[in-house]
Amino acid sequence: MASSVLGKDPPHPGWSTESRGLTSFYKKLYPHLQERFWQALGMADPGGGGPWGWQAWEWRTLGMAGRHPEMLDIIVCETNREAKRSHSDWNDANPDNQRVWQETSVAETEAFIGLLILAGLHRGRLEPLEDLWSLRSGRPVFSALMSLKQFKALMKYLRFDNKATREERRANDKLATFCDVWEMFVAQLPKFYLPGTDLTVDEQLVAFRGRCPFQQYMPNKPAKYGVKIWWACDAETSYPLAGEVYLGRQLGTERDVNQGARVVKALTEKWLQSGRNIVSDNFFTSIPLAEDLFAQNMTLVGTIRKNKSNVPAKTTTAQRREERSSIFGFCDNLTLVSYVPKKGKVATAFFNASRHPC
Repeated sequence: MASSVLGKDPPHPGWSTESRGLTSFYKKLYPHLQERFWQALGMADPGGGGPWGWQAWEWRTLGMAGRHPEMLDIIVCETNREAKRSHSDWNDANPDNQRVWQETSVAETEAFIGLLILAGLHRGRLEPLEDLWSLRSGRPVFSALMSLKQFKALMKYLRFDNKATREERRANDKLATFCDVWEMFVAQLPKFYLPGTDLTVDEQLVAFRGRCPFQQYMPNKPAKYGVKIWWACDAETSYPLAGEVYLGRQLGTERDVNQGARVVKALTEKWLQSGRNIVSDNFFTSIPLAEDLFAQNMTLVGTIRKNKSNVPAKTTTAQRREERSSIFGFCDNLTLVSYVPKKGKVATAFFNASRHPC
């Protein structure tokens, strides 16, 4: 069994861990909150004769299929390093009011990330932390796992790289603050899921308005500002299989030509020759990309921009065309369809007509 968020499989009903704030948390719950606690986890109370519930604490159940021991070690090490540095600076400036940082552990870091995921599941992104930890109106799982004070401390000192060497690394890599952890995380994703027949490639804007050298402004997105990530996902379940953070133009590199095609090929490289289909929007779709994928036993379906090369002019205009009418174009294994959903509007889609035999 994979290790749990709490570090190991605890005996029931009383157990303890080395991480502070996690000691015998089941016993600490007020009796009238115990039932709500197990309901919040979607499990029956082990003490009530229901099914054994500790399996639900596994990382994969919390959506963290990308769990990697070395990745956790980096987070724990750099978080402790930053906290010690901050406390050292404080102690030098305040000799009469010394502070001591008790190092966090892998188990506590797992619990911390698990709480972040649970907050998202409960749509608590805009909810004050004090409300989440409230014994009267909050969710008991939060106060059960760690104190609010410790959670805030981890939020403050959480780091993913060595701050002392960051500027040197950032000169060649804009993602230097998160690069190692990101690469480990992405490498883990395809190990836990076998995708279906259809993959989809698209972009995501993660809302962010802080300081970031590769922050993007996308007025058509709800968040407007944030970090753009390209994802390849399973089309049916939306499970992420591969990702790439858009960093803009890196120092010393040339302009990225045919960016959409490059992204699709890079993110789906692992599944070439598998006979799968790729679905994309008009930023990525092009006829040369479809031909390249078809040569590697893959097909492509997606909308296509009217200004793309090799798109017949007749399929890009709605003039003298009836509403809800379609025009089809065929060339070898390629099919193009132009549809008029309403007067004066035309939508063009493209797909491969057939597959290579698998």
